[in-house]
Amino acid sequence: MIAKRRTYAQTQSYLTPPFKESELRQTYKQLSDAIQSYEKKASAEQSLKVKALTVKMGIARELGLDAKQMNKPYSADEIARVENYAEELANEKITGKLYTLGVPYDNDDVRTSVYAMATDPIAYGMLAVDKLKGRAQEGVEKHKQLFDRLYLSKARNTVTQLLGSASVSDEYICRY
Repeated sequence: MIAKRRTYAQTQSYLTPPFKESELRQTYKQLSDAIQSYEKKASAEQSLKVKALTVKMGIARELGLDAKQMNKPYSADEIARVENYAEELANEKITGKLYTLGVPYDNDDVRTSVYAMATDPIAYGMLAVDKLKGRAQEGVEKHKQLFDRLYLSKARNTVTQLLGSASVSDEYICRY
């Protein structure tokens, strides 16, 4: 289906626009570091650091968490909610721009779209293989930061290798 946008005098289609990542990873880096410190050694002090950053960034309001009693630390479940929320926003895929009929995507748009569409299925495939082989950590898919570290980063590297390769064999695809 094609729609004519007369105000811009271009024909636009309803093809999928190019995707890109939200680019919020740096925004949530300090919070992610605080959560990692908490996960390494859970303590009230570490929990209060996570809470302070969560309140400062407005995440507590979004998740309906306590933001008034700053001396009362968050529970492990509340920190897991914060972690999943921040990771979801950091990993979110957004559309870059509309596709205009007859104008090919830039190479950069193609590359970011391939990353956005390919990394998640590859990462979840790696997790499924690890589960079948008994090497997956329990509940890793519930902790998005851990999942990102263990599987999404490997999937991004795999996509990078595939994009840089002139040819891809079945052996390469099935090696994991």
